[in-house]
Amino acid sequence: MAEAKDYIWLFPFIGAILTAISLFTPAAFRSFPMGGSAFVWMNGFAVLTGGPSGPETDFFDIAGYYIPGIIATILLTVCTIILFVSSLTHRQKETPGSWIPLGILLIGGAIYFIVGVEIGVAIYWFNEMSVYPYPYTPEWISFWNDYNYNPGFAVIAPFIGGGLALLGAILGKTIGRQEGIGKPKAVPHVEKPVPVAETPPPTPTPATEEVKIARFCPECGTKIDKADATFCTVCGHKF
Repeated sequence: MAEAKDYIWLFPFIGAILTAISLFTPAAFRSFPMGGSAFVWMNGFAVLTGGPSGPETDFFDIAGYYIPGIIATILLTVCTIILFVSSLTHRQKETPGSWIPLGILLIGGAIYFIVGVEIGVAIYWFNEMSVYPYPYTPEWISFWNDYNYNPGFAVIAPFIGGGLALLGAILGKTIGRQEGIGKPKAVPHVEKPVPVAETPPPTPTPATEEVKIARFCPECGTKIDKADATFCTVCGHKF
């Protein structure tokens, strides 16, 4: 379990890399019925292909598109940089709480771009129709439907990056909580006092045996071994 936790940082790291790459790719694209395609970045930069002179660069000069596009670009860029740095600085560490709001902001930035462009372009056409009425113009001009634009990788990648950031945060918190539950509580180590060697009581010494006084025969000086002897064994002197 601890080894899996060491690699959780890869989820937001990969999400940040994908989002960073997507900022350099088109956010919307469409194909023309007569041939050719149009690719539009979030900031309004556009590339047209299929023309007689080859690819041409242009600018999607509608404020309802590039204003929310620039705001979304700034938001996604800042969140991507923070997520990238945070994933590297928290390798094999506790999961930071910033991954959750960063993941939500990445997903929210992509949603803001889709909805903002839809509303912004519609408002632009309402203003245009008030000045220059167009016959048979529908009440609502949809950028994604009437213009036939499809979301590009720059819109899809933030959803993936935000999802990976949220997944990493959830896994990090879940694994950390499981480790806290399964890990036994540390028992404080109490050093046992070293027992002091007790001095054994002095062994009573046995009573000193009575010193036997050596006996000698007063007559011949022979040593008498037996204490109860009454005669000298040498000269026969009576004691």
